[in-house]
Amino acid sequence: MTLTFLTYIFFAGGVVAILYSILALFSLMNHDRVQKVLPDKYEPGADMMVTGGPAVAEAFWERAKILLQNGRFDAALVDCKRALAVNPNHADAKRLWDHLFPPEFV
Repeated sequence: MTLTFLTYIFFAGGVVAILYSILALFSLMNHDRVQKVLPDKYEPGADMMVTGGPAVAEAFWERAKILLQNGRFDAALVDCKRALAVNPNHADAKRLWDHLFPPEFV
């Protein structure tokens, strides 16, 4: 009886691990799509309405958060600066920029 019960528990744990791996793969696929959509160079100007304006700023901010979580601070700062170039009033990007570069030190 105990051996059968433990077998079911290990089987359920394996199924959960497989499902979690599948969800992680779907998340990576979605992240890859976002990476392809974002331009490497973004020049704010006349094409801002074509690229979506605030949506582009939000996408740069989301990528900056992911880069920060992965320890790539230099790339995160670049994306934070891009988000502020698109939308100077983006609250999260502004908060991070002001935290790293306080106005009294600039």
